[in-house]
Amino acid sequence: ELQRRRPDGIVAYASSLAALAEAVERRGERPAYPRRAFVTGAEKLFAHQRATVERVFGRPVHERYGGRDAGMMGFQATAGSTDFEVNWT
Repeated sequence: ELQRRRPDGIVAYASSLAALAEAVERRGERPAYPRRAFVTGAEKLFAHQRATVERVFGRPVHERYGGRDAGMMGFQATAGSTDFEVNWT
């Protein structure tokens, strides 16, 4: 369904996204989705997970940080960077 619809972006838990990338790679698929990028949240995105996702999908992964009580607090404007844009308000 994702291959057919080709969404511009996908928001996912980091571990779920990494598991999807591993499954797609095992099957030898060449995904044409998402068109632009991935955004992860709710879990830490580890370097090996980012590398797997970017290798399999050929798209950048932006990590965000926040919570239900505070909303979004930080976002990686540049994928792969350790720098976060921080929402100070």
